[in-house]
Formats: sequence, structure tokens, C-alpha cells
Amino acid sequence: MGKTNWRSFEKARTFVRQLQLKSKVEWSDWTKNNVKPDDIPANPSSVYKNEGWNGWGDWLDTGTVAPQNREFLPFKKARDFVHQLQLKNGKEWADWVKTDSRPHDIPSNPYKVYKEHGWKGLGDWLGTGTIANQNRIYSPFEEARNFVHNLKLKNEKEWRIWVKSEAKPHNIPTNPATIYKDRGWIGLGDWLGTGTVSNQNRIYISFEEARTFVRQLQLKNQQEWREWIKKDLRPNNIPANPSGVYKDEGWIGFGDWLGTGTVASQNLVYRPFEEARTFTHQLHLKNQLQWKEWARGQSRPDDIPINPSGVYKNKGWIGFGDWLGTGAIASKNHLFISFEEARTFVRQLQLKNQ
Repeated sequence: MGKTNWRSFEKARTFVRQLQLKSKVEWSDWTKNNVKPDDIPANPSSVYKNEGWNGWGDWLDTGTVAPQNREFLPFKKARDFVHQLQLKNGKEWADWVKTDSRPHDIPSNPYKVYKEHGWKGLGDWLGTGTIANQNRIYSPFEEARNFVHNLKLKNEKEWRIWVKSEAKPHNIPTNPATIYKDRGWIGLGDWLGTGTVSNQNRIYISFEEARTFVRQLQLKNQQEWREWIKKDLRPNNIPANPSGVYKDEGWIGFGDWLGTGTVASQNLVYRPFEEARTFTHQLHLKNQLQWKEWARGQSRPDDIPINPSGVYKNKGWIGFGDWLGTGAIASKNHLFISFEEARTFVRQLQLKNQ
């Protein structure tokens, strides 16, 4: 129908209200049931946009008002009302706004409604006193650190437990490393007063001095080193991870660090292949198993590799038979006769089946 043939807004609204539809969804369903008069538009919000339209709640007479059309209480009055509810946190607020007890003049999203009209945070809105982290004002670093020192907390675990308790004042941050990043923060040991210094902030003695100290401990291997550093005997100026601290200052390996003479595999210099093979032939080992047992013993020179196949892969290595001098050659290294010759030989055997 042409627009001039629609019923007037007032008459159309009166007709629709008699239908007692409860929502826009019910309206949409009703318009599709072929019972709608031709002079009642299916899209009244467009047809009557400038002729009285005031929302679906007004059109259907449900009293519902679209959020953008609602008139809310001034911020202070709304906040006073909410304080009386004695809600404790954001979850309780979210549950309450979903109930039918919320008046239409109290917004479900107060942050957006009162963003420029007094909003300070959910703690202020509910009256709990809780303040969002970004809005808190903390004590100066020195004052806060002195306060924490008096707590006598021993480590990070005790700190974490304490900050979750009700004993923490609002002016002491939960994450001091972030709050005081450029205002005096050194580390948790300094913050708690334990004297513990994080690895990245420690000052170690020179490589030569540290190595001299460690060699006097007469530790035999890396395992003994690991056990020693766990016993609280290590001075703060001796690193637990010397390979990282002295990487570019003289570090060679744990054999050099401990004074045992042991050299890491990647740093060993091996004999040329021919010389090493000649040495191995003299051992008269019969197979690879005997080689493995011998290589793990203390009689193996450092310049003879445990894994000769890897070390001499492209430097003369053929196989363990050649390496040990037994003459045994792995199948992959055999030189076979041609297929025709091999087949002729096998047929002469007159074998009957596989």
C-alpha cells in the first residue's frame, strides 16, 4: 500500500495494543500470519518515524523503553540507591541487574551512562570502597618498601599469600615491580628486605677469580657441581649458571671450570681417521658390542671418539667391520654382482620355495 493509505499512527497503535503482544518477536511472528490488515505497516518504526513513533514498548503498550530512550536518575541519586542494595562485588551486581527488581531509571551499564557524569569505578558505585588498580594512589616507593620490610616476609610465596589477605592496605600495590618500575624497584629481595638479589641484577667476580675459587672445591663432575650449588654454600658473587654468565668471558666447559680436564664433546679434537682406525685395530675387538663396552671405559683416549660413525662420516668411515679390523661389512656397504648373475647362481641351487 502507498504511504497515504496507512492508518494514522494513533489509530494503528490503538489497534495493535489490543493484540496484547508482549515483544518485538511476537510482533514479527504476528505480521507473518496473514491476519495483519493491509493498512497496518509491518515496519511501523519506519512508517511512523516522524509521526509519533516512540519505541516498541510504546507501540505494543508493554512499557518497555529502548536503552537509548530511557531517562535515568542523576548519578548521585542512582549511586545512593545502589549503595542500599549492599552488593559486594561485580558478580553480585551482574546477577542483580538481570532480575525484575531493577527499576527502569537505574542503568544496567552505569559505566557508559555515567562515564562523564561522576563515574569512578564499581567500588564507588557499589559502596564497597574497592578501587580499580589504574585509579589507585600508592605510597612512594621508599615508604612502601619500609612498610613491607616490617612484615618480615621471607620469600615470594609468603608475599603472594599476604597480598591476597585483608591486611594489605590499598596504598601498597599487589604488583610492586610494575608500579615502581622506574621509581626505585630493584628486585623482590630488596622489596622484602631479605637481601636476595635476582640473577640479572647480581654482580659476579671475574671469570678467572671465579674459576680459581671453584677449582679449590675439587668437585669431580657437573653432577657434584649441581649438588653443591643447592647447599647454600655458594657465595652470591659466584654464578650458579657459569656457562651463561661467562659465555663470552673465557668459558670453555665444565672440565675447565672444575679443573678436571674433561672436555665437552663438541670441543674435542680427534685423531685423523686413518690414525684412529689403526689404533682401534690393535684393540682386537670382535664386534660393535665390545666396542661400546670399551668406549665407555676409562682406557679410551680423549682423541678417539665414542661415536666414530658420526665423527668420521665423510672422512673415510665405511663401517664397524672396517673400523675394528674384523673384515665384517654391513649389508649397505657390500658390492653385489648383477641381477642376472645372482639369479643364475640361485637357480643352480634348485631351491623349491621361499
